[in-house]
Amino acid sequence: MKYKVVVPMNPNLQAFETGRQTLQVSFPQRCVYCNKPVETYQVIDLSGGRTVGKRTASFSAKLQVPYCLDHSIVFSRYKKLLSAIGLPVFLVTFIGWFFLFKPITEFGDALPPELSFLLIPLIMPCIGNLILGFLAIFLVHLLLLLFEPKFRQIPFVTENGGLGFTVNMKTSMYAIHSLDFSFTNKDYAAEFAEANQVSMSG
Repeated sequence: MKYKVVVPMNPNLQAFETGRQTLQVSFPQRCVYCNKPVETYQVIDLSGGRTVGKRTASFSAKLQVPYCLDHSIVFSRYKKLLSAIGLPVFLVTFIGWFFLFKPITEFGDALPPELSFLLIPLIMPCIGNLILGFLAIFLVHLLLLLFEPKFRQIPFVTENGGLGFTVNMKTSMYAIHSLDFSFTNKDYAAEFAEANQVSMSG
């Protein structure tokens, strides 16, 4: 996704005071993936945040993104397949934990008693489950890409975006300052930049 467009949000005083902010983004009424006339919309969830010292600020928002019917169906199918992996991911994580149990126990035995008392029952299971869960999701995502070429134009599950584009939310501790878009379709990216009165790079 190489055609980049940065849309500044220009947060007002109310956004800084209340944390409520309206996203100022204009999508041309064409499919974001193929640039054909729009037939439907997909709601894209955005999230982002910033941590400074011990303070963390989190932001979430939604975008209504235009698609033609064919590519809306492709994206919907991808989301359904991804949401259906909950049980397999749980099973892989559960079974994988048994393989990690022995090396983690041996590692804990080598630690001083006061450290092993804390690490083994509390921290190590969390770390192990996070690693296994991420690997399971990554494996399923990779399999989806192999079976459906158009899925390769969808960002990984840890990124914001949809079929044909990604979006990175740039924030401060108080407001969303810009949305950084990357598109696969050059023509749509150019129209999007013009609609939002900004420039395109790439």
